[in-house]
Amino acid sequence: MPGVTSTASEAQKAEHVVTMLLEKNIKMLALDFDQTLISVHTGGSWRQGAKSLVQHVRPCFAVLIPAMLRHNLFVTIATYSKQPELIQEVLQQAFPDSPTEKIVIQASTREWMEQQQRDSGGEILLSLKGEILGKEGHIAAIITELYQRTHAIIHPEEILLLDDNLDNVRTAVEFRHRGFQIKDDVSLDSIKRYVNCI
Repeated sequence: MPGVTSTASEAQKAEHVVTMLLEKNIKMLALDFDQTLISVHTGGSWRQGAKSLVQHVRPCFAVLIPAMLRHNLFVTIATYSKQPELIQEVLQQAFPDSPTEKIVIQASTREWMEQQQRDSGGEILLSLKGEILGKEGHIAAIITELYQRTHAIIHPEEILLLDDNLDNVRTAVEFRHRGFQIKDDVSLDSIKRYVNCI
């Protein structure tokens, strides 16, 4: 059977998490890909195809993403990966019954990185110390894309970043987003506990 399956109890938990997100006025989920949505790291140059990655989609996201899409929350991917087409294929195969075409993917493709540098002189992506400002460039691009697609206006505090990189999470919080670090033992219960404390 294609896609990722889940139990009825996990589906109920996912629905509860989505209800909590709506109550907390979270409108957009910005999800990292490597070691977040999936439990492995592709290194940005995966050559074994999307099918081999579907089995690595974390169980909690296998149920949470479809639930969020059903409730018209914005699900997006903000990743340093340079393979957006691969990510799109993984999403299509993992969630065949969900409208994955609605998921905006902002990857760190060469073309996008060069455009960012031209447009901003590095101010969006780089701090005064020359450090990359987490996923802020990605999130800004995603917000723009969502506005162009749907005319939705999304405010900083309405965004939740889920990322395995703690520095990215801390940067997101500095920019007034919500942020939660994804660890190997992540579950719907741990996400639920976090959302409950927002």
